[in-house]
Amino acid sequence: MSRDPAEQLDVAALAAHSSQLEFESELKALTRVAPLLRETRGSVRGRFRFHNETGFPGADGRITATLALTCQRCLDEVVVPVDAECRLVFADVELKDEDVPAGYELATTQAGRISFAELVEDELLLALPLVAAHGEGSGCVPQPAAESKSRKDPTQRPFAGLRELMKDRY
Repeated sequence: MSRDPAEQLDVAALAAHSSQLEFESELKALTRVAPLLRETRGSVRGRFRFHNETGFPGADGRITATLALTCQRCLDEVVVPVDAECRLVFADVELKDEDVPAGYELATTQAGRISFAELVEDELLLALPLVAAHGEGSGCVPQPAAESKSRKDPTQRPFAGLRELMKDRY
């Protein structure tokens, strides 16, 4: 079943019916992810199967996308495939770690409702690498540090002679 991504979904009702939802969106539509990308071409897909997990609404999900990021070594484009699985339980309040079922992460809801688009975007953000870089053996060569302008141009000191001028006047 596919729905409007902006719709606020009742996670308890979805879990009670063992619903499965799918989502697809262009990367440029993801307001928190798009600024991190070198190129916003392509799309992200998400699929979640809702169920009840030890008294909480839960979901097992998968996010797939191909992201164009900037390599932090050579500053060229690096393509990063994302294929992330997640297991979530939903609650209105923060739970203690021991209250969250083993193997699950907590997703906080507002009055038992959550935006499916925000859920997919959250999971995509979590799947991004900390530092985008080409793999070993890719021929990625670090960019040399830019030479400082101060080495090329002489330093200007507009008030250098001010002390001498003040001595003459006072």
